[in-house]
Amino acid sequence: MRTEQRRRGSRLVIVKCASAVGVLILLASGALAQAATIAVSSPMPADGDAPDIVCTLREAIKAATSRRNYNGCILTGSSSVNTILLPFGTYKLTSTLPTVGSNIQIIGSGYARTTIDGNTQGGVLGAIVLSGTGIQLSDLALQNFRDSAVKVQAGSDTRITAVAFRANGNSNSSGSEIDNSGRTKVLSCSFQSPPPIRPFGSLIRSSGSGAEIIITQSTISGSHAFHGVLYNAAGSSMFLYNSTVGGNIDDASGVIHNEAGAVLGIGFSTIAFNFSSVARGSAISNDPGGSVTVSESMIFGPRTFTGTPTCVGAITSGGYNVFDASSPCAPLAEGDITTSTPGLDTNGDQPKPHGGVAPVYLPLAGSPLIAHVDASFCDTIDQRRVGRPLWPANCATGSVDIANAVLVVRNPASLSTGDGNVLAQIQTIFGADRVSVFPDVFQGPATFPGVVVISGSVSDANIGTHFRNLGQGVVVLKQSIYDEMNMTNSSATSSEGT
Repeated sequence: MRTEQRRRGSRLVIVKCASAVGVLILLASGALAQAATIAVSSPMPADGDAPDIVCTLREAIKAATSRRNYNGCILTGSSSVNTILLPFGTYKLTSTLPTVGSNIQIIGSGYARTTIDGNTQGGVLGAIVLSGTGIQLSDLALQNFRDSAVKVQAGSDTRITAVAFRANGNSNSSGSEIDNSGRTKVLSCSFQSPPPIRPFGSLIRSSGSGAEIIITQSTISGSHAFHGVLYNAAGSSMFLYNSTVGGNIDDASGVIHNEAGAVLGIGFSTIAFNFSSVARGSAISNDPGGSVTVSESMIFGPRTFTGTPTCVGAITSGGYNVFDASSPCAPLAEGDITTSTPGLDTNGDQPKPHGGVAPVYLPLAGSPLIAHVDASFCDTIDQRRVGRPLWPANCATGSVDIANAVLVVRNPASLSTGDGNVLAQIQTIFGADRVSVFPDVFQGPATFPGVVVISGSVSDANIGTHFRNLGQGVVVLKQSIYDEMNMTNSSATSSEGT
């Protein structure tokens, strides 16, 4: 019975979020073919409104809302959905934009190419307000909004895809990046409001009866908040799936805070190296009467601060989590373990680029996250949209599945031409982010769940017999260590080993 309950609890997060991902992918791939389009002329002026041939962002929203041509904005095609296309550039605002209503999509040219700048020095205080159903923001960056970058009103149904949120919320007391009171699905986004910016509230806040926010394949990192980096208020449901929350600081509520009467589900996510200055939970804080379930996730405390609990309040484990040994977040359930060495690839405390639209914590060889989740519970993709599992047996706990090949060489810092060629071939087979390179003094785990390739450049003495009984595939490119690997006997005239 316990196992079945865990399965149902875990799948609650997976089913809801997988559904959201499917809907978002369909919208992203099919929106332009089915929608009437309005092409904005240029980034400047971003919010002009005059009867001329120029189509500004402000005028485009008005045209999409009225469903007819407005000033220089011309609707092309006919559909119940109107898509505003933003070309390359930075759209610097001087006043708040009109409310974005039902069946309007605003699509940029990519989060690295199209930016809507709230221009805090220019006095823009309000958010981009989304009010209605069938609303989508995608492929752009939102930065320098003094209030929430995006505010989703109650009763609204919105989707936010491939958006980079940067340095928003200097004076906001709610969600500086997203303030949600409706139903919002967030896919493949990044959130970062680094010091000295510190929103008075949280980065992402969901509140109100019936409010729901699903965050998947996204990263919240390097940010400083006053009331929770993620804040789930009474009456709301929040689901964090295939996502990373790392290297953040909170000053009042705990990095992820769940109020009484709120429901928080976390699955296949990595939450690590966050810090709360008020001992409210460096990872999760749950008030009495709130519900928090964590499954297949890595939850680890701050690296350089002590005395702050990783979690505060009642947390339910759905199983196959890896918790900080110094402060486990929940009573251990099926498949749960603790560790003091998470083995993650970091830039200080911050995640690093490893494919996808946002940085992640990639498990290094030897990490306890590797192949920790039973294959029957593995999802089909990880945060980077790399297929799970990378190894047939199991998949990794956390947001990123592990590289499934290791090349062992004499000196990784100075690869020979031959080692470089071998590495390139392995990367071609497995993908660049699935291959790690280690020196021959590496004495990794005896149960590494992948293929090990031992280069011809290694030292026989350093390799020894460590990889002899690995239990997985080993490719040996140096004949003189065949005997250490039991591939031949040590004597040339003797029979082979087993």
